[in-house]
Amino acid sequence: MEENQIDGSFLNETAMLLWGKSDPYEPLLHHMIDVGACAEAYLRKANRPLLKLLSENFHMSEVDTTAFIGYVTACHDIGKAHPSFQLKGDAFASLPENIKSRLKAIGGSFGFSANFRHEKYSKQILYEYWIRSNLMDANLALAAASVIGDHHQKSGSSLPMTSKVEKNYRYMQGVLLEEVKKAFAPSVFPERCDDLSLFGEGLNGILILSDWLASNEKFNVQVSDDTSEYAKNAFRVAKNTVEAVGFVKSRLPDVNGLAELYDWDARYLRPMQKLVDQEVSKAPKLTIIEDSPGAGKTEAAVFLAVKLCKSYGKDGFYFALPTAATSNQMWERLNNIFSKFSIPEFRLMHGMAWSVVQDDYKENNQKGSEDEIGPEWLRPMRKALLSQFAVGTVDQVMMSVMKVRFRPLRMLGLTDKVLVIDEVHAYDAYMSEIIERLLAWCRTLHIPVILLSATLPDEKKKEFLKAYTGLEIGVPISPGYPLLTMVDKAGNVIQKTCGPFKKTEYSLHILPLLNDLEKTADKALELTENGGNLCLMMNTVKDAQGVYRILKRKKQITDGSDLELLLYHARFTAGDRQRIEKLCLDRYSGKQRPKRSILVCTQVVEQSLDVDFDILMTQLCPIDLLIQRAGREWRHDYSVRPESITVPQIYVLTGDIKKSPVGLIYYPYILHKTEKWLEANKVLQVPEDVRPAIAYVYSQTGDDPEYFEKFLSEAQMKTSGESCEIDEPMADEYYLMENEALLSEDKDEYAGVATRLSRPTTRVVLCTDEMIEEYRNNQCLQFIINRMLDHSISLDCDVPYDKREQKGVLKGMYLAQEGNGIYRIDDVCAVRYDSEYGAEKIRGN
Repeated sequence: MEENQIDGSFLNETAMLLWGKSDPYEPLLHHMIDVGACAEAYLRKANRPLLKLLSENFHMSEVDTTAFIGYVTACHDIGKAHPSFQLKGDAFASLPENIKSRLKAIGGSFGFSANFRHEKYSKQILYEYWIRSNLMDANLALAAASVIGDHHQKSGSSLPMTSKVEKNYRYMQGVLLEEVKKAFAPSVFPERCDDLSLFGEGLNGILILSDWLASNEKFNVQVSDDTSEYAKNAFRVAKNTVEAVGFVKSRLPDVNGLAELYDWDARYLRPMQKLVDQEVSKAPKLTIIEDSPGAGKTEAAVFLAVKLCKSYGKDGFYFALPTAATSNQMWERLNNIFSKFSIPEFRLMHGMAWSVVQDDYKENNQKGSEDEIGPEWLRPMRKALLSQFAVGTVDQVMMSVMKVRFRPLRMLGLTDKVLVIDEVHAYDAYMSEIIERLLAWCRTLHIPVILLSATLPDEKKKEFLKAYTGLEIGVPISPGYPLLTMVDKAGNVIQKTCGPFKKTEYSLHILPLLNDLEKTADKALELTENGGNLCLMMNTVKDAQGVYRILKRKKQITDGSDLELLLYHARFTAGDRQRIEKLCLDRYSGKQRPKRSILVCTQVVEQSLDVDFDILMTQLCPIDLLIQRAGREWRHDYSVRPESITVPQIYVLTGDIKKSPVGLIYYPYILHKTEKWLEANKVLQVPEDVRPAIAYVYSQTGDDPEYFEKFLSEAQMKTSGESCEIDEPMADEYYLMENEALLSEDKDEYAGVATRLSRPTTRVVLCTDEMIEEYRNNQCLQFIINRMLDHSISLDCDVPYDKREQKGVLKGMYLAQEGNGIYRIDDVCAVRYDSEYGAEKIRGN
């Protein structure tokens, strides 16, 4: 096409008509203003803590900071003023004729280039523009432009134009940028920025969220040719949108002491609870609470979180736990605590939250947005971390520092919160490395953190302290236990001890039955012959299913009608797992426990679950986990126990670990050291033995080759963690995901990302032919969706993504059809399923 000389008047008019959304048509300028308005509304209405933080970082007022962030965010799509975008395919064809004729007159190549990314071009244009206009210094301009260049987190580049065409588009870009500046009217620009990582990370999340909010089909602004008038209309709609999405905050309870929060008599607070109550005025930035299971750490942490919100101007908190089961129970506990303060129900956030909380699964529509995932993030389940109060698995917050697409939204959700991580000892070297990186970013973003543990090794504690403070710890780690460790506002490490809540002495019995399920079942029946509730904890689902099957057979043979049996592990469908989890809690967490029962379980019962047994029988495990398992025994003083059971007893099943899968789950070195400690001690005294037992087991013994095997394995796990996490924050530079290989270039948002090192897993829906037909024909009916979800299960198999569901609620799941009682997953994996036993894997069928 011939490229004509075009006057400024024509270009001025055309600039205002360039399209930003094509279906339906929306001017580029209007969309840019919409997004900036959403950014301002979000800061004003939904995240005042981040606004305050950014203002302090710039040494500007909150009003000026809001206008600056709104302006920068609005500039994000200036790269769409490029012929490769304006003239592309179907979008161009759908434009009004007068706009098409203008674009043809300006010139450029028609068609579509998959390599052109408008946001990459935005980065180039804006950096040059801000420097040339003296609006920002080079470092700030680069950080802001780079965030904009990465806000879709897709690879690509800008494309060259002929000189005449480029001159025309550069002119129109200037027109649009001046109109944006007029709309947001930033009176001052930052002359200094103390921390570019703080600014960059905050802007990153705000931009992604604002772009999605403004792209929702319900975001309708009254059109006006006058930019200032349109901006006023957009600000009004943005404010209403932020409120409608549910980002507006509730008032935190204003309580003076821990007892007041729970309506307790302060005289009966437990020692650690009293200590936290006394020290809360220090407003620690990092707190580590170490106390034995059942000592009231959770209540102390929740109270501290509420008080820290007040001290640091935060709006709420996120409570992170190791498993979905523990998250579910904590969700109920927190809702019960805060319902009296008119706090809305906490959001539950983990991979199976939909099985507990009914969600609105209807698809949200959007007008021309490129990111399918955008509307999904605005659903109740997906926006949980952006809500004021949430509880879920630790994986959800770990992903805020992992190379996963749109991870800045997770970090954005933390900026107005206190973060609580429970059972922090329970995570391996891989997860701990990622948690340490999360702590470093919490330091930069001024996010207070509370860590809870019953059995935290000193070395791991040092690593957590170093990650949060950014410094080597200059004081010795206190050997005291229970222990409260705090990092105050000045960065000082303070350690305080208190007395134990109670002293428990567990009688230890070592049984050489690790690899003998038959005799294990016999012993469990013998121990409950005169009544009582026994927890039989196995290390694998296969062993748990095997011993349960034997127990059930022996019960039938001996007419054990008074014996109640229950099997609980992770390999049940969502519906069955929820049912069994509730049954387990109902049976063992209240005062009315069975007279005689055996719960066969795996590690799903190991931590945080508030259940109480009379006898614990467990396969060999590391000493810290054994102490955790012991916390499920003789937990409640009010429990009525058989006369024959006078003291807490732990039966540990030991044997040749080379013949058992236990050596693949835990380090042989730690297992052997644990066994040696158990052999040398007839009792386990809690809390007296906690520190010395863990110190003995985790210390190096000579040149033991098993120790070096553990050392090398942990080093490899740490390296694996480093490879999938973002860089450490730096005050003079902001990490950019575009500089790394993205882990989300395929269709799955989380593909290639693992928060836990294990075999690849796939969520599989176990279906009959009838279920699949109903689903294909009625994908919008809620009861059909719920039935499919209830029949889903996570299995350790790696189904290619293109064979999974590609859209809707079941996106990313694989539908496995039943045939002769077998569900085939792939060529080497199939399962048989039973609602009592769960899924049993069959190879080669």
